[in-house]
Amino acid sequence: MMKKRILIIGEVVSTTKELIEKFKEEGHEVIVACKSQQASRVSHMYLDLTDLKSVSSFLKDFNKRYAYLDALLFQEQCESGERTLTSEGFDPLIAMHYLAPFMLTEGLSVSLKTEEHARIVYLISETALKGDIQDASLLFSEGKSYSNAMRMLLMYAVNMSSKLKGDHVTVNMMLKPAEEKGFIKKLFKSADHHTCDDLYYLLMSEDLRYKTSKLFSGRQVMVIPQDKIRKDEMHLLISQTKKLLRF
Repeated sequence: MMKKRILIIGEVVSTTKELIEKFKEEGHEVIVACKSQQASRVSHMYLDLTDLKSVSSFLKDFNKRYAYLDALLFQEQCESGERTLTSEGFDPLIAMHYLAPFMLTEGLSVSLKTEEHARIVYLISETALKGDIQDASLLFSEGKSYSNAMRMLLMYAVNMSSKLKGDHVTVNMMLKPAEEKGFIKKLFKSADHHTCDDLYYLLMSEDLRYKTSKLFSGRQVMVIPQDKIRKDEMHLLISQTKKLLRF
């Protein structure tokens, strides 16, 4: 197997530690971007997902250091109880779960396109299927910021899978059950929280080279409800986000 360069976005959790160990055993280069340096044996780069200036600084630093990227993993971040607006005036949940991943994906796409079979994987909470962005603001969404941000990210991931399809970049999503007795478990009794093997499969498996825009629960492909990915709504969201972030 060719040695890969893998970038993991977000604080290291137990599953990530196991995944990192697996990558390191195979000789891959692993970079973790987060606020605190928790993982050993990997390169660490500072990144605060609630601070879009930090995201911009990270992108400049990463693209200066590295000419290519094989795999990009966005972990699902812990839901914070803090609702104070960020210094830039954004809802912190929307900044962390949608705006920052949007900026990072756009800013790293050139590095991903240089590789023949690059991967992007987004970990998305089950609440994405419960979000409603018709009346949601990109700045602040009273009461439903987390689920709305997750739905925005789901829509953006689907959009990027189509946008990058001709560039040999496979974009997929893994759904994480929001709670132990969520409806996902009723549909897939064998499905539990994502595992190291599931993530490894999405990031590295040769079987998925050209299978893009899929939503996975474990290794089972789920059908995304049509009302969650309306094309007109998706295009409006992307347009509004680019205007807001000045892309």
